Amino acid sequence: ADGIRDVAGCLVGSEMCIRDRTSALEAAIAADPDDLESRYQLAVLLAAARQYESALDQCMTILQQDRKFRDDIGRTTMIRIFTLLGKGSELATGYRRRMFNFMH
Repeated sequence: ADGIRDVAGCLVGSEMCIRDRTSALEAAIAADPDDLESRYQLAVLLAAARQYESALDQCMTILQQDRKFRDDIGRTTMIRIFTLLGKGSELATGYRRRMFNFMH
């Protein structure tokens, strides 16, 4: 399944769909913490629901577990979320620092 397509389908649907999809992804991650695809899908869903800190946490975990996963999707998704948060965001500044410290 394509995570983006699933997320888009939920966003067009009801809030219940988003909650159900989030719960299913959280259960998949609980069963297999190394399931980076589910983490990525959850990060996208959380970002779309404006739960940016939780989304960034998922992205940071992806980055830490496998930098090469989906061509560095953990880092690139974090950068996209930073853009959504805008300049001057304390949340973006904090996670940007964490990402930089991890990478260097």
